[in-house]
Amino acid sequence: MASSSRAIASLLSLMALASLPITSAVSIPIATPSSLLSGDYLRPDGRIIRSGFRLVMRDRDCKLVLYDHSFHKIWQSENNGGGKACRAGLEHHGTLIILNRKNEKVWKSENRHHQGTYPYEVFINDRNAAVEIRDKFHYIMWSSKDHIKP
Repeated sequence: MASSSRAIASLLSLMALASLPITSAVSIPIATPSSLLSGDYLRPDGRIIRSGFRLVMRDRDCKLVLYDHSFHKIWQSENNGGGKACRAGLEHHGTLIILNRKNEKVWKSENRHHQGTYPYEVFINDRNAAVEIRDKFHYIMWSSKDHIKP
């Protein structure tokens, strides 16, 4: 008799838990990444943040832009737009690209060294205020510092 009343109490407790609204669940914020690895993409208005610097894939003009702590633009990709809903990605051979919604490349980094070692990473160098593509040994394959117009 006691075991059947415990079973009924357990069943009622489970039913009560199952009837709770989903909105009462705890939401866990998703961390903003500090780098982009080979095969990863930044979605429209996605960002990488490191030490206050932000690399943002702007949706409004399809440009990849590096901002400093005060939101001043330091560097941007030199593409002529490309529409909306663009995304930036790091290909497996180490080239940073911007794809439009039709998956057409509208910009790519012109890496000076093509002999790096997989995997690659897009990294914000906060000492140099630059976006860099590095290989697994931290060899710099490309840097936005080399592409800043006066």
